Amino acid sequence: MHMMKVSGRSCSFAIFSVLRAVWGFKEVPSFPYWLGSQTSSRSTHSGHRPRTHWNTFPPQRSRFLSLHSVVGSEATKTTAKASPPSDAPEVMAEGVLVQAADGGMFVAVKINDGDDDEDPSDNKNGSASSTSSNADDFVGRLVRLSSNAKAPSDNPDDELGLVVAQRTPLLFCYFPNVSVTSAASPPPTGNVQILRGMAAVPKDAGNVHVPKYSALTSLAPSARGRSFFSKIPQVSDIQLINTPALTGITMVDALTPIGKGQNMLAIGTNLDELRVFATSLCKAQLKEGTKCVYAQVQINNKEDEQFIAEMSASLGTQSQEDLVILSPKDDSKQNADLSVATKAAGALTLAASACAVAEEYAMSTGGNAMVVVDTIDPLKTLWDETTKTLVDVFGVDAVVANDQKGAAGSEMRAFYSRLIQRAANFNAQRGGGSVTLVILTKLPKPSVSDDKVFDKRNFDGASDRIKQRIELLDAKKIPLTAANLRKIQIPVPTEDFQRLAYQHVDDLISMSDGQVWFDDELREAGIVPPIDPQKSVTRIGIGADTVSRADAPAIRRIVEGIRLDMAQAASMDGAELSTKASIGQVRKRKAWLLAMHQDCTKTRSLGESCVALLAATVGALDSAVDNSDGYQVSKGMEKKLEALLEHVSKTEPQALEEINSTMDLSPEGRASIVAAIESFFD
Repeated sequence: MHMMKVSGRSCSFAIFSVLRAVWGFKEVPSFPYWLGSQTSSRSTHSGHRPRTHWNTFPPQRSRFLSLHSVVGSEATKTTAKASPPSDAPEVMAEGVLVQAADGGMFVAVKINDGDDDEDPSDNKNGSASSTSSNADDFVGRLVRLSSNAKAPSDNPDDELGLVVAQRTPLLFCYFPNVSVTSAASPPPTGNVQILRGMAAVPKDAGNVHVPKYSALTSLAPSARGRSFFSKIPQVSDIQLINTPALTGITMVDALTPIGKGQNMLAIGTNLDELRVFATSLCKAQLKEGTKCVYAQVQINNKEDEQFIAEMSASLGTQSQEDLVILSPKDDSKQNADLSVATKAAGALTLAASACAVAEEYAMSTGGNAMVVVDTIDPLKTLWDETTKTLVDVFGVDAVVANDQKGAAGSEMRAFYSRLIQRAANFNAQRGGGSVTLVILTKLPKPSVSDDKVFDKRNFDGASDRIKQRIELLDAKKIPLTAANLRKIQIPVPTEDFQRLAYQHVDDLISMSDGQVWFDDELREAGIVPPIDPQKSVTRIGIGADTVSRADAPAIRRIVEGIRLDMAQAASMDGAELSTKASIGQVRKRKAWLLAMHQDCTKTRSLGESCVALLAATVGALDSAVDNSDGYQVSKGMEKKLEALLEHVSKTEPQALEEINSTMDLSPEGRASIVAAIESFFD
């Protein structure tokens, strides 16, 4: 998938695209208002959403955590309860509130740079990247509100929040237990102190629907006091990835293996499908003794609540020392009034807390942990909200100018890396454990029918590269239909929201170790699971000079060349097969797909996956696929494959046990299994 880069004259288009997709702008707006007004001067007609900056907010409590602090450096394990100001941790910097989202629990703070007489409105069309006198990294630090900027409370913890994003000179802060308040007139001028203490994992940072999973730190008791936003593991902290994290799904383990200590994106339009994959992955890893933390970062509807209940039931035999399921507290009545920015900030903090616990377990015990983030999409919402705030404060011209200098791109990578790069295979000096991170991201479904035809003029605002490709299509008299554009991955002009989502995924891919891509067209063709082998890849072990591998040696010995076989046969889809070679290539692909055909809720052992793949390799499945309708796998073919696996398991249990225990396939074991396969079809 081609990485879209935003630079030069395309920057203003990129910023405008975000604003148009989120706010419904038809043209780049001006922003003639500042924090002094209660609502923007933008009218509410034509779909424009009024943006309230300051309101008198009622106290909002009971999100998913209460803050605790780590005093001093991030490595400190002592947990200090938030105290009144006189006993609080050292103040690193101070700032002033410049904007608060509806609901008041997410605010923007401008760091003081020594010019106390500066009028905030003077920043309009100024620099969005002006440097503060204190250039420290503030993300994860505790912040404290002044008394005139918060709802009244008797609990000193209520005045504490944490920095969740930094886009110099602004900090974006999340207050889980308090609302920022102000009188309607005059506008608020609340001060904020940034403390040296780090916001840390409390005893119970999450609430879930099954009581025995409610204690977050049951998996790693020493995690209490670990910073949410611990430093990303450095090269000196890690070692090469050489052990597979088996998923129990043959297609994933063969085509896009996941190594213990890597991060992996799971991408698709069907969230239920992604969740089934993630649940199966947890099941398979729990059998291997890996501890799992499943973070469902937002509850948006009844389906989300139902999924957590169903997952808890399906994994109900696991103890809370092996599995933790996190989700926000179910305060739907209160949470309905919260802004999207507040919810997204809470989602980020929940995901970060899951990583913190897994890190602590890995480093303190030397064990393996896996974190599933369901989903990373709220981080995109949070990033867009910070961009809109920068536009509100500094003006669109300043933000675009800052983007042209490359500052926005580096800030965005730093923002996402704080979560994505938490995966690691730690070396012995750091405990020797591993944290594997699986991140779900949902793509919007196409909103334009396949047969809609476009004109070259529809691409006037596209990049030069896209325009060149459109000219080539036009010169060859290829219709510019939505179907043809999607097939060669040219964004459909009217699908702005989807195009931004794909650009967002491109950015995530550039920061990840690989991705598993679930494809709608493959699903419709009957391929199960519908994983696209061309878009799905693991980057662990790529290169002739690397000794790092994410796959199991047993599977590696069987499927060498499978990607080439699949790609060559896929290129023949729709073509007339006239040669023996072309017929053989298509038959080979069908046999591979039959071997890998699997309901993701029914995981396989490594030995069973090897049996299915060997059957395709030796041609035992050819007769079955020759009579198949396209790539559809009939119920009869499914039952035949299941019977084969059962037959080999009974006749060669020792060979399969050897594979499961060593993750390797000996020549003797291979010969025994092939003989058992042949005996089944005799």
